[in-house]
Amino acid sequence: SGTSISIVSNNGTKTNYSSLASALDDTIANPIDYVIYFGSAYSLTSTDQEELSKVTTVNAKSLTFISDSTDNLNTSTANLDPNANQITLPSILNLSVPTVFRNITLAGSSSIYANGNNLAIRSGAFFTGAINLYGGAKQASVANTNIWIGATGSSTFNIYGGSDGGTVTGNTSLTVTNTSGNNLNVYGGGNNTSTVNGNINVAFNTNSTNGIFQVYGGGQTSTDKITGTVNVDVTGTNGGILTLMGNSATGGAITGDINVGISGISGNTSVNTIYGDGQASPPPLSTTRIIKVTVNSPDYTFSNDINATAYNLATTNGLLATTIMNINAAGVKQISAGADGNDNFTNATTTQNTATINLGSSSASSSNQVILATNLVHN
Repeated sequence: SGTSISIVSNNGTKTNYSSLASALDDTIANPIDYVIYFGSAYSLTSTDQEELSKVTTVNAKSLTFISDSTDNLNTSTANLDPNANQITLPSILNLSVPTVFRNITLAGSSSIYANGNNLAIRSGAFFTGAINLYGGAKQASVANTNIWIGATGSSTFNIYGGSDGGTVTGNTSLTVTNTSGNNLNVYGGGNNTSTVNGNINVAFNTNSTNGIFQVYGGGQTSTDKITGTVNVDVTGTNGGILTLMGNSATGGAITGDINVGISGISGNTSVNTIYGDGQASPPPLSTTRIIKVTVNSPDYTFSNDINATAYNLATTNGLLATTIMNINAAGVKQISAGADGNDNFTNATTTQNTATINLGSSSASSSNQVILATNLVHN
């Protein structure tokens, strides 16, 4: 009786451990890859967490957690694995080495911190509780972050490329290749007064036919800051509701450029108003900052607006930034190189910044151009 935990590595397989802590303590010694298999349902304890925190890149190259004995590596499903045992997570889980979750069911609401280590949620991994997943750390600094997501779960799933009240001194990378059709919030930055001093790179794709997907390049709160360039690219959807912004409406300042791209949108997807910079409060005027929105969905009609900014771009001192809109679509309700057509561009007396809209242009698509139908264009 009891839990059967096994650890597989190049050193062979060790089995029949009753706890994760005992398995780690007895097995993890050399900087190689380890696979940890849970042969039955299990709940992580405080002792497990303490032992897990001792596993660093000095004594392990990576950890992979699975709970399905078949461990199908060829599956691409984001659905619940019916053969996987349920592992209950603690409210806080800290990871100290590159980690993979694969073909495993994870229960419990949890905040997971990768602490700057590579983290992959692969096919067959399924979270049933509310999750906050950070590439960075809680109130600490890390160099860079890298998160890869191929499955999510059934509850609300928040993913942050940055930290929770901490700093990423370099870049963040967040790649979503598939989702499980749940409520997913993706932030390239962090949360709770975080900072990213480098660049943000967010790539999003989903094959799910339903779900609510909110994809932001910036952080979640007004005190989250990013000093580098923000790149957000949505490359495909198959349904659901999509929100896309280079910065969230509640996010803090992004002082670098913003590049937002969207393509491969299915007609079954409902797309909310797209903003290059969705921040509600206008930033200081910059003569070097560029906000670019590139839409390449020639077969899709956008029922909502596509705007460069959520704030008025034009001021009596000039445009707050240079904006470029490359729009190649079957239709758009309204296009604005500023904010919702409310900008008074005649007040912008400076020539240092410009607002440009390219409709169906080669900069939007070099091979697939169509006639664009739109109600209103503001420039």
